Amino acid sequence: MSLLAINFAKSRQQVSLIGILLCICAAAAVGAVAVDYRDAREALERAELRQARVMMTQRAGGVASASVMPASAARADAPAVQRAITQLGLPWSRLLAEMETHADAKVSLLGIEGNGLARSARITGEAKTMDDAVAYIGRLRESPLISAAALSGHEEKLDGALRLVRFTVDIAWGGPV
Repeated sequence: MSLLAINFAKSRQQVSLIGILLCICAAAAVGAVAVDYRDAREALERAELRQARVMMTQRAGGVASASVMPASAARADAPAVQRAITQLGLPWSRLLAEMETHADAKVSLLGIEGNGLARSARITGEAKTMDDAVAYIGRLRESPLISAAALSGHEEKLDGALRLVRFTVDIAWGGPV
């Protein structure tokens, strides 16, 4: 009978040069990613800090750009800023709703140009007939918000087989706001 050769402790393979180089490259890549992550985290923290400063400045009632603007430029822009604030304070949404609610299926509004300082507006619309346009103007005159409405121009248009009247109405408003 022959001897049985059992080897429970297998001999290890030698470490190859390619394996060592790949391990070094992987370690370098991990280091580069860690540095990039740290830089990105610091940039995020700086941006959050700047945003917090701006928010604190706005809450305090100032605007961040006002501290950069010279005082003479701020004084020169004061009338324009006041006009813009006045325009924003006007009841535009209520006025537009008033114009739209008085239009019916026979009248289409095409454009509205408003002048808030003069409290006037120009409405451009189309109607099926001139009577429909005049009826719309009459309904505008009955509105408590609109103090005057007048037809400032009209023209007949032929759109295919359909005849339309394009009209322009000038209104003045200043009723109860």
